[in-house]
Amino acid sequence: MPTSMQNRKIGDLWFNRHSDYFASLREGETLVLEDHFSADWQFPRVFPNTITDLPIRATLGLAEHLLRRSQHLLAARQMMELAMERARTRIGWQPREGRLDYLAARMARKAAAVPITWNLYERVLKRAGTRLLIKEMGCYGPSATLMAVARSLGIRTAEYQHGAVSLGHDAYNVSDTLRKSTAFQQTLPEYFLSYGPWWHDQMNVPVQHRVIGNPHRAAQLDAMTAQAGRERRILLLGDGIDTKRSLDLARGLARIAGEDRREVMFRPHPLERGRMSGFLSDSAYGAIRIDQESDLYQSLVKAEVVISEVSTGLFEAVGLAERIFTWDTAKARFAYPTLPFESFVDAEDLIERLRETRRASVMVAPEAVWAPDWAQKYQQFTSEVRRP
Repeated sequence: MPTSMQNRKIGDLWFNRHSDYFASLREGETLVLEDHFSADWQFPRVFPNTITDLPIRATLGLAEHLLRRSQHLLAARQMMELAMERARTRIGWQPREGRLDYLAARMARKAAAVPITWNLYERVLKRAGTRLLIKEMGCYGPSATLMAVARSLGIRTAEYQHGAVSLGHDAYNVSDTLRKSTAFQQTLPEYFLSYGPWWHDQMNVPVQHRVIGNPHRAAQLDAMTAQAGRERRILLLGDGIDTKRSLDLARGLARIAGEDRREVMFRPHPLERGRMSGFLSDSAYGAIRIDQESDLYQSLVKAEVVISEVSTGLFEAVGLAERIFTWDTAKARFAYPTLPFESFVDAEDLIERLRETRRASVMVAPEAVWAPDWAQKYQQFTSEVRRP
C-alpha cells in the first residue's frame, strides 16, 4: 500500500517508484492498493495489478462528517487542551488563535470514523487473502487503524522506508511510555524495511529492523551507462516546506559563487514544483536557475556540491557528489541531530568552505546507508515472514 506521491510516467504507463519494484518480483501474488495522492488519474500502470483507494477514501470521508457526535468533539477538545497546556508549560509555545478548534474538529471526525475504518479495511484484507501487508508510512498515525486491523487478523505487517529517517522525526521516535505500551505497539508494523543499517539508529519505535536497500536508487544507477560529466555546480535541494528561505539562500549563493565560476541551481521538492511559478514571477527570484531534470540521480552526478537544509537527497548524493553539506539551522538540528556531512551556516560560510583545500569526507560508508542486493534481500524477507 504505497502513496502515489512519487509516480512517474514511462511511455504511456504510470510507474510507482516505491512499490512497483517490490511488486514485480512477486507479480502473480501481489496486489498494490495505492493512496491516490495526486489529482491526476494515473492509469494504465506498469504493474497491472494496481487499484486505487479512492472508493475507500470517499466512504471514510462521508463517515467522518456523518458520524461525528458531541462526545467525539468533547474527547478531542480535552486531548488537545492537555497537549497545548503541556506545550505552553514545557517549551513555552502556544498555537495561534483558532488552531485548537480546528485540530479538535479534525480529530473528532477521524475518531468518529474509526469503527467504519476498521470494518472496511477488515473486509478489504480478507477479500484479498492478505498474508503480508507492506505499507508506506506504516508508522505514521493515519496508518494506525489499518495496522491494528491487520495484526488482529494475524497478517504480517511491514513498512518499507520511503525517505530519510532521523532522531527528530516524530513518526519514528516516541516517548518511553509509548514505546512500552502494548496497545501502541499494535498500531505499528512489525517490521521496518530499511535502506541500510545506518538508519536503524535514527529511530526508537518498537519495530523489528530488516535491511533491504533502495530498489529505485539501484535501478537508476544501473541505468547510467556512462557517468554524466561533472560541472562546477552547487545543487540546492528544496525541502518542500520553506521554499522562500531556500530561494533566498540560492540567490545569496549565486551572488558570490560567480567569483569562483560556480553555477547555483535549485531543485524543488516534488511538493514545491506546483508553486514554483509564483515565486519565479517575482523579479527577486527570476534569475535563479531551476533544475528541470526528471531524474534526481542525473542531477546529483553532475553536481560538484549538493546542499540542503532537510532532504533525503543529501543521502542520495552519498557516493555520487564530490561534497555534501547540510545547512545548519534550528530546523535542521531538530530534524537531524546527527548527520554524517559537513555543515555551513550561510552563503558566505559555504563558499569559504569550498575554497578550503582541506576537504572533510562523508562520515559513513555508502553501503551502510544504501545496502546492495535489494531483490535478494526482499525475496528472502517475504519468504520468511508470510504465514500460510
